[in-house]
Amino acid sequence: MPSEIVTEVIPVQIDTVQIEVTEVMTIAKNYRPDKYTALAIVRAARKFRVSHRKLAAIAIVESSFGSNAVTRVNANGTTDSGVFQINSVNAPRCLEFNLESVQGSAYCAALILSELKAKRPKDYVGVYHSKTPSLKNQYMNKIHDLIG
Repeated sequence: MPSEIVTEVIPVQIDTVQIEVTEVMTIAKNYRPDKYTALAIVRAARKFRVSHRKLAAIAIVESSFGSNAVTRVNANGTTDSGVFQINSVNAPRCLEFNLESVQGSAYCAALILSELKAKRPKDYVGVYHSKTPSLKNQYMNKIHDLIG
């Protein structure tokens, strides 16, 4: 009589948030990331259904993951501030968030990215930075180079 092969399925819980935090930390490794910032990025990305990898790359390009997060005055008179360099034109869309905090800045950036993605799915990451084609394309290339 042939023996039966018994296979038992053992449920494995995978903490996907921790995996995503680790991915963010890996992307930002040269910028001395902290887990608080990485977790804020992952939570914001999940809430607004955008890529945590792209959101992390934006933080790197905009402010070296926070180490260069200063308020900048643009040629058109607007200002950019925080880890994600939120433009003062966009700030009113994010009144519910504390833009002075990493978490608030991440949530605002994810909200903006989500809205852009719905309107311009092919180039939304570049439009986060600029609608000018050459600047938009340069920005998309920077993001792509960071996340591969």
